Amino acid sequence: MRIMGIDYGRARLGIALSDESGIIAMPLVALNARKDLKQNLGDLVRDRNVERIVIGLPLDRNGNSGPMGDEVREFAERVTGWFGVECVLWDERYTSMQASGAARKSGSGKDKSKNDMAAATIILRSYLDSINR
Repeated sequence: MRIMGIDYGRARLGIALSDESGIIAMPLVALNARKDLKQNLGDLVRDRNVERIVIGLPLDRNGNSGPMGDEVREFAERVTGWFGVECVLWDERYTSMQASGAARKSGSGKDKSKNDMAAATIILRSYLDSINR
């Protein structure tokens, strides 16, 4: 089963993709959130035979969701409606910090697109680890 990971943002969406066995998470692309999002995301879902999408849910340290969490939930509902694919919301606490650290170590720390893809990969990897235990 191919699974997509999304790090949702108002400007960009970081996208990661699993291998067909659903074990390995790989960064794929960063999409512009304001331009042709439905079309571009739909192309990826169809072309890559995505069966499930994991979307990072921003929570605070206490596990509470704020306005951005509500926005992510609405986005997940739209995606399900657009493509008929199951969306899973996944705790993304600290993934942005982890992604920024990894990007800095690789020399691409100022490239926000790479940070977003790295965050999507971390979200997806965490989800894959939980279902493959």
